[in-house]
Amino acid sequence: MKKLLLILFIFSLMYFSLAGCTPGIVPVTPETGTGIVNGDFEIGDFSGWEVSKSKGFPRVIKSLSCSYCNYIAYMGDGNGGLESDKKASIEQSVDIPAGAGNAYLKFKYYINGTDLDGEGYDWMKVFVNDKQIKYVWHDTNVWQEFEYDISQYIGTTVSVKVEAWTTDGIYPAHYFIDDITVTWE
Repeated sequence: MKKLLLILFIFSLMYFSLAGCTPGIVPVTPETGTGIVNGDFEIGDFSGWEVSKSKGFPRVIKSLSCSYCNYIAYMGDGNGGLESDKKASIEQSVDIPAGAGNAYLKFKYYINGTDLDGEGYDWMKVFVNDKQIKYVWHDTNVWQEFEYDISQYIGTTVSVKVEAWTTDGIYPAHYFIDDITVTWE
Protein backbone atom coordinates (compact mmCIF):
# COMPACT_ATOMS: atom_id res chain seq x y z
CA MET A 1 0.00 0.00 0.00
CA LYS A 2 2.82 2.40 0.88
CA LYS A 3 4.52 1.66 -2.44
CA LEU A 4 1.32 2.38 -4.34
CA LEU A 5 0.85 5.71 -2.54
CA LEU A 6 4.47 6.66 -3.20
CA ILE A 7 4.11 5.80 -6.89
CA LEU A 8 0.89 7.86 -7.11
CA PHE A 9 2.60 10.78 -5.36
CA ILE A 10 5.59 10.68 -7.71
CA PHE A 11 3.31 10.38 -10.74
CA SER A 12 1.29 13.40 -9.52
CA LEU A 13 4.42 15.51 -9.13
CA MET A 14 5.61 14.55 -12.60
CA TYR A 15 2.21 15.29 -14.11
CA PHE A 16 1.90 18.72 -12.47
CA SER A 17 5.46 19.70 -13.39
CA LEU A 18 4.91 18.66 -17.04
CA ALA A 19 1.64 20.59 -17.08
CA GLY A 20 3.42 23.66 -15.69
CA CYS A 21 1.43 23.70 -12.47
CA THR A 22 2.34 23.51 -8.86
CA PRO A 23 0.11 21.19 -6.79
CA GLY A 24 -2.15 23.18 -4.46
CA ILE A 25 -1.84 26.44 -6.42
CA VAL A 26 -4.73 27.27 -8.71
CA PRO A 27 -3.86 29.95 -11.27
CA VAL A 28 -6.48 32.70 -11.57
CA THR A 29 -6.82 33.14 -15.32
CA PRO A 30 -9.80 33.29 -17.65
CA GLU A 31 -11.35 29.90 -18.17
CA THR A 32 -10.96 28.34 -21.59
CA GLY A 33 -13.44 29.81 -24.05
CA THR A 34 -14.68 32.53 -21.72
CA GLY A 35 -13.70 35.96 -20.57
CA ILE A 36 -14.86 35.38 -16.99
CA VAL A 37 -12.32 34.53 -14.30
CA ASN A 38 -13.51 31.94 -11.77
CA GLY A 39 -17.10 31.93 -13.05
CA ASP A 40 -17.64 28.44 -11.67
CA PHE A 41 -16.20 29.35 -8.22
CA GLU A 42 -14.28 26.06 -8.16
CA ILE A 43 -11.29 27.91 -6.66
CA GLY A 44 -13.45 28.03 -3.53
CA ASP A 45 -13.55 31.81 -3.24
CA PHE A 46 -14.38 34.99 -5.20
CA SER A 47 -10.97 35.39 -6.87
CA GLY A 48 -11.46 37.57 -9.96
CA TRP A 49 -14.66 39.17 -8.65
CA GLU A 50 -15.33 42.53 -6.99
CA VAL A 51 -17.49 41.74 -3.96
CA SER A 52 -19.92 43.95 -2.04
CA LYS A 53 -21.08 42.28 1.18
CA SER A 54 -24.24 42.46 3.27
CA LYS A 55 -23.90 40.62 6.56
CA GLY A 56 -22.24 37.33 5.56
CA PHE A 57 -23.26 37.37 1.89
CA PRO A 58 -22.27 36.67 -0.79
CA ARG A 59 -20.11 33.64 -0.05
CA VAL A 60 -18.78 30.61 -1.89
CA ILE A 61 -20.01 27.34 -0.41
CA LYS A 62 -19.72 23.62 -1.04
CA SER A 63 -22.66 22.62 -3.16
CA LEU A 64 -25.24 20.17 -1.89
CA SER A 65 -27.75 20.90 -4.64
CA CYS A 66 -25.49 20.62 -7.67
CA SER A 67 -24.47 17.18 -8.90
CA TYR A 68 -21.83 18.46 -11.36
CA CYS A 69 -19.99 21.08 -9.28
CA ASN A 70 -18.14 21.44 -5.99
CA TYR A 71 -18.60 25.15 -5.20
CA ILE A 72 -21.32 27.69 -5.93
CA ALA A 73 -21.93 31.34 -5.10
CA TYR A 74 -24.51 31.74 -2.33
CA MET A 75 -25.80 35.26 -2.92
CA GLY A 76 -28.08 35.51 0.10
CA ASP A 77 -30.99 34.38 2.21
CA GLY A 78 -34.17 36.40 1.98
CA ASN A 79 -35.00 35.45 5.59
CA GLY A 80 -32.92 38.22 7.12
CA GLY A 81 -29.62 36.64 6.09
CA LEU A 82 -29.02 39.80 4.10
CA GLU A 83 -29.01 43.08 5.98
CA SER A 84 -32.41 44.72 5.42
CA ASP A 85 -32.42 47.09 2.45
CA LYS A 86 -28.75 46.30 1.70
CA LYS A 87 -27.50 44.58 -1.43
CA ALA A 88 -24.88 41.86 -1.74
CA SER A 89 -23.18 41.61 -5.12
CA ILE A 90 -20.36 40.22 -7.21
CA GLU A 91 -19.11 42.00 -10.32
CA GLN A 92 -16.51 41.45 -13.01
CA SER A 93 -15.52 43.24 -16.22
CA VAL A 94 -14.77 41.35 -19.42
CA ASP A 95 -13.13 42.58 -22.63
CA ILE A 96 -14.86 41.17 -25.69
CA PRO A 97 -12.39 41.42 -28.55
CA ALA A 98 -13.20 43.34 -31.72
CA GLY A 99 -13.87 40.88 -34.50
CA ALA A 100 -15.47 38.35 -32.15
CA GLY A 101 -18.82 36.94 -33.11
CA ASN A 102 -21.90 35.64 -31.31
CA ALA A 103 -21.09 36.74 -27.77
CA TYR A 104 -23.21 35.34 -24.93
CA LEU A 105 -23.50 35.61 -21.17
CA LYS A 106 -24.57 32.28 -19.68
CA PHE A 107 -25.15 31.13 -16.11
CA LYS A 108 -27.09 28.74 -13.93
CA TYR A 109 -29.18 29.77 -10.94
CA TYR A 110 -31.13 28.07 -8.19
CA ILE A 111 -33.60 29.51 -5.69
CA ASN A 112 -34.80 27.43 -2.80
CA GLY A 113 -37.08 28.29 0.08
CA THR A 114 -40.61 29.02 1.15
CA ASP A 115 -41.05 32.50 -0.27
CA LEU A 116 -44.78 32.66 0.54
CA ASP A 117 -45.13 36.42 0.88
CA GLY A 118 -44.82 37.09 -2.84
CA GLU A 119 -42.79 39.38 -5.02
CA GLY A 120 -41.16 42.50 -3.68
CA TYR A 121 -39.52 41.33 -0.45
CA ASP A 122 -36.34 39.78 -1.84
CA TRP A 123 -34.75 39.05 -5.21
CA MET A 124 -31.64 38.29 -7.25
CA LYS A 125 -30.86 40.33 -10.37
CA VAL A 126 -28.23 40.07 -13.08
CA PHE A 127 -26.95 43.12 -14.94
CA VAL A 128 -24.82 43.73 -18.03
CA ASN A 129 -23.39 47.27 -18.04
CA ASP A 130 -26.00 48.30 -15.44
CA LYS A 131 -28.85 47.03 -17.65
CA GLN A 132 -30.97 44.46 -15.80
CA ILE A 133 -31.21 41.28 -17.88
CA LYS A 134 -32.58 38.81 -15.31
CA TYR A 135 -34.82 39.20 -12.25
CA VAL A 136 -35.80 36.23 -10.06
CA TRP A 137 -37.58 36.10 -6.72
CA HIS A 138 -39.55 32.84 -6.63
CA ASP A 139 -38.42 29.30 -5.89
CA THR A 140 -37.06 27.25 -8.77
CA ASN A 141 -36.20 24.16 -6.65
CA VAL A 142 -34.00 22.97 -9.56
CA TRP A 143 -31.05 24.53 -11.38
CA GLN A 144 -32.16 26.79 -14.23
CA GLU A 145 -30.01 27.82 -17.20
CA PHE A 146 -30.03 31.33 -18.63
CA GLU A 147 -28.43 32.71 -21.79
CA TYR A 148 -28.31 36.33 -22.98
CA ASP A 149 -26.95 37.61 -26.30
CA ILE A 150 -24.32 40.31 -25.66
CA SER A 151 -23.09 40.58 -29.26
CA GLN A 152 -23.93 44.29 -29.20
CA TYR A 153 -20.94 44.73 -26.84
CA ILE A 154 -18.32 43.15 -29.13
CA GLY A 155 -15.18 45.29 -29.15
CA THR A 156 -15.94 46.78 -25.73
CA THR A 157 -15.62 45.99 -22.05
CA VAL A 158 -18.76 44.68 -20.37
CA SER A 159 -19.52 44.59 -16.68
CA VAL A 160 -21.38 41.51 -15.38
CA LYS A 161 -23.01 41.98 -11.98
CA VAL A 162 -25.08 39.62 -9.83
CA GLU A 163 -26.96 41.26 -6.95
CA ALA A 164 -29.23 40.01 -4.15
CA TRP A 165 -31.47 42.08 -1.85
CA THR A 166 -34.09 41.63 0.85
CA THR A 167 -36.45 43.39 3.24
CA ASP A 168 -37.91 40.04 4.30
CA GLY A 169 -37.32 38.63 7.76
CA ILE A 170 -39.88 35.85 7.74
CA TYR A 171 -39.63 33.45 4.80
CA PRO A 172 -36.32 31.93 3.69
CA ALA A 173 -35.39 32.24 0.02
CA HIS A 174 -31.85 31.12 -0.77
CA TYR A 175 -30.23 32.53 -3.93
CA PHE A 176 -27.45 30.61 -5.71
CA ILE A 177 -25.59 31.16 -8.99
CA ASP A 178 -22.90 29.17 -10.80
CA ASP A 179 -21.10 28.61 -14.11
CA ILE A 180 -21.10 32.26 -15.19
CA THR A 181 -19.45 32.53 -18.62
CA VAL A 182 -19.01 35.10 -21.34
CA THR A 183 -18.28 33.33 -24.62
CA TRP A 184 -17.71 34.38 -28.20
CA GLU A 185 -16.57 32.90 -31.49
